Amino acid sequence: MDLKIKKNTVKKGFLLIIMPILVAAMLTFVQCKKEKKCENVVCTEIYMTISLKLQYPDEQPVLLDSSKVFWVSENRYLEQDPISWNDGSIWGSYLIVNDGMKKELLDKKEIMRFTGYLYGDIVCERDVLVGADCCHVNYLGTEPLTETIKERDCKGVNCESIYKSICLKLKYPDDQPVLLDSSKVFWVSKNRYLEQDPFWWNEYRKWGGYLIAGDEMQKELFYKKELMHFTGYLNDKIVCERDVLVGADCCNVNYLGTEPLTITIQY
Repeated sequence: MDLKIKKNTVKKGFLLIIMPILVAAMLTFVQCKKEKKCENVVCTEIYMTISLKLQYPDEQPVLLDSSKVFWVSENRYLEQDPISWNDGSIWGSYLIVNDGMKKELLDKKEIMRFTGYLYGDIVCERDVLVGADCCHVNYLGTEPLTETIKERDCKGVNCESIYKSICLKLKYPDDQPVLLDSSKVFWVSKNRYLEQDPFWWNEYRKWGGYLIAGDEMQKELFYKKELMHFTGYLNDKIVCERDVLVGADCCNVNYLGTEPLTITIQY
């Protein structure tokens, strides 16, 4: 009896040791077989990416605060490159996978779950089916890789009757206001300069303030993140250039950047 128990124990121990080795060997064999299949395949030298495009009903890009891509079968989030993410988000384009994952996705069908966040809310969730052949990653779904995001509904929101503006303040080291000769505000995504009211431009200028956006632009900026490029001129020279990130809620325009809206100009 004791001998039988001992044999069973040894057998179980042997299986516990050998099974992981066999599984690893099988996976290695399958991977080698896949890679060998691709040895003589000639591929184009383009770098393929699969991205999800988010847009509003007027086809303007949705500029998210952040997004995540979750590899469902692997139960993990994919790493994001901040520079690439920011470059793509300007156009409302968000990377799902690229050719850097070609080997991992070779001959597979994998679900990548995209989640996009704006103003603290989830505004988009989408499962994207992807895979790869010997050369590139491929989108395996049937639906277009474009999502139209509806803007927020402002019904029932009570707004205060105040006019809000976003201004850039320019001062010298002794806190005296910088009185520019002229300035321009360029709306980057719209590729145009904003019109300036000469009266209000001079009124703000008295204290070194220069208007970037006001509540008259609330509808245009609603639920968006837009870059306004400010350029200030003095004595025929550019003395200040600054990108200002703005948006709007249901009531007012808002400054969405993190740096103070005050710039010190040297004499």
